[in-house]
Amino acid sequence: MSYFNVLRVTKNLCQFSPNGTKFAYCFGNELTIRNTVTFEQYHTFFCLDIADYIQWSPDSQYILCALYQHSTIQVFSLHSPDWKCKLRHSVCGIVDVCWSPDSRHILTTAEFHVSICIWSLVSHTVKYITCVKETTKPCFSFSSDGSWLAVVEDQGDLDCISIFSASWKLRKQISCVGLGRIEGFSWTPDASAICVWKGAPDKCQLQVYEISTGELRGNFQSSESRMCGIKAVAWMPSGQFLALACLDDKIRLLNHITWQPMVEFPHSDILLDKVCTVYQESFTKEQPSKISFELIHGRPVIISSLQMDLENPTKLMGTGLAVFSSCGYFLATRADKMPAALWIWSIKEMALQSVIVHKQPVTAICWAPVEPRLAIVSGSNFVSLWVNKKVMVHMTDQLCVSDVRWDHSGECLALCATTKVAFLQMPAL
Repeated sequence: MSYFNVLRVTKNLCQFSPNGTKFAYCFGNELTIRNTVTFEQYHTFFCLDIADYIQWSPDSQYILCALYQHSTIQVFSLHSPDWKCKLRHSVCGIVDVCWSPDSRHILTTAEFHVSICIWSLVSHTVKYITCVKETTKPCFSFSSDGSWLAVVEDQGDLDCISIFSASWKLRKQISCVGLGRIEGFSWTPDASAICVWKGAPDKCQLQVYEISTGELRGNFQSSESRMCGIKAVAWMPSGQFLALACLDDKIRLLNHITWQPMVEFPHSDILLDKVCTVYQESFTKEQPSKISFELIHGRPVIISSLQMDLENPTKLMGTGLAVFSSCGYFLATRADKMPAALWIWSIKEMALQSVIVHKQPVTAICWAPVEPRLAIVSGSNFVSLWVNKKVMVHMTDQLCVSDVRWDHSGECLALCATTKVAFLQMPAL
């Protein structure tokens, strides 16, 4: 592995373009674009002020900068650098922004979720969607094929899912009868259905609706009476399994036919499993600055856990992070009461594969887009890489890494700190 190029950034604002040919980053009010092959500077755009957020268009031809304090979105074109666009919502303000899949529309969410504005870069018109539910995250989402937009709307005593076409026309409204209030929703990978779940912390309940008919395709409700509400969900890329990360520290893996659990993955602070590999962060007295991960053979392994916050008891409850690898063979999870430990499960074997225990809480993880290679950071001066049940460490000198991002090929890894970003060239497996 080779470590090259350190750039100064503001607010950790940096992104690879979707096609992998460009890298964008902000420093001050400057938005700089570089070529990812030669790393030469392609162009520099100037924002009105320091940006709060940047995002590439799906076709990599445009990039937007959000200046929330000014209720303004600036849009720049890579093919026509002199072309500029500014979107402003002076009445309600802007709290969120994203591109539509066609790369020619931008969706902004107004403050207090008063409305969603759909800005057209082609016709220069604006359309509005109102009655958006404020507490649901996300409040809207596009299907994987870009054909449909789903929005959670508040209809008084009952929440519903409104389905809009690519031309922004309302095609269907799905009333989630028996579910009550919607906490979250997610499209199936093939965009044929949408799953919604209840927000009650004491009940794990999920419904799946067919998009073509609006009819209920499947329903799951846990029979357990303890705190087992859904905290997060993750789809296997093939759509075969849906992982429910619940408040009782379990992952429930639902199959896509019966929508019932195939298996449950528990997270215990006392690890007895003798088959899985356990790695623990360590250093030697001779070289205290050099970090390594030691393979632990003895059992049980005690994993440090945090004390419950009595004022907010659900904050440190449950599994708050669950991410499938791009191939779908592995699932990485983190229990919130044990934030320094990362669990990796084998979907083929339906068993725990590895546990990687850091000294500091894990702040971010990212699977490589091509191979089952996982990058893990914990706000320290190194990045750990899990590959084939082994852990490698790459030191980053004085750079305290808080986030990581792969390029589209999986050959380059951006190591992001608050004010700097560095790049790690990865060897082929």
